Amino acid sequence: MRKLLTLIFATFMVAAFAQEIKKPVCTIYQFSGSREFSHDEVTIVRNNIVSSLQKTHRLEIVDLSNTVFIEQEAERRMQESAMNDMRMVNEITTLMSNYAVTGNLDAITVENVELKDYKTGRMYTAKKATMTYSIKIFDPSTGSIVSSRTYSSSSTENTADVARKNAVSGSSRNMKALIEECFPVKGMVLTVADKDKKGKAAKTVYINLGSEFGIEKGQLFDVKAIIDIAGEKAEKSIGSLKAVEVMSATRTLCEVKAGGEDILKHIEAGNQLPIQTRDTNNALSKFWRDL
Repeated sequence: MRKLLTLIFATFMVAAFAQEIKKPVCTIYQFSGSREFSHDEVTIVRNNIVSSLQKTHRLEIVDLSNTVFIEQEAERRMQESAMNDMRMVNEITTLMSNYAVTGNLDAITVENVELKDYKTGRMYTAKKATMTYSIKIFDPSTGSIVSSRTYSSSSTENTADVARKNAVSGSSRNMKALIEECFPVKGMVLTVADKDKKGKAAKTVYINLGSEFGIEKGQLFDVKAIIDIAGEKAEKSIGSLKAVEVMSATRTLCEVKAGGEDILKHIEAGNQLPIQTRDTNNALSKFWRDL
């Protein structure tokens, strides 16, 4: 337990002192599953989700996979010290996390499908396994749901056991869309690198995001301008960028795909231009801006 608390504190310290941009902290809670699933299958899906989130470099991950067993042991022994430790874990994660993730394996079906052997031209019967599972992301400080999605993972093999195993293991395939939707990265345009031939529009710019935040060549960004509406600050979309070269941990050269004139005007005026990796859900974008 003490090691777990130390790990949590250390993770929060890393997040708090990150250079230039503070990465949001995401706590991963224990997943659950219906009676159709074994503990090992639930663990495989959960590990896939954790691994996918870690690979983005967009978050500081707090993995509480062992807390369920700690809670059971604390309840069994009824020791006040153990219960105090668990309350401390919960208080820390509630106060410090920006996101929390839970999941549930809902159902799995196996059915016969007729396939054609292209070598012989004959039809044969195979097994298709389809797993459905749900992922919830919420704000731990309020308990409000940020995103709730149900996904499916399928596999067709010669035997039911192999099809089921591959369907469970393939759960990570859906995570790219979830990550882009729920965990965008927010940064700033730093300076104009190059102008168009007429000198009236930004052609390329540098931003303050790089490999440290999982930025790769081809990543798209929305560009915002901070405007004043009746005395209140707001963000207005003015253009878009595409990463063409990741220069360092915190620098990327981007091509201006739209809004070059507005971007140049704001940069020359010394105005800040926030950027965000592109997502398609306005509610989630608002949640991110409020952090």
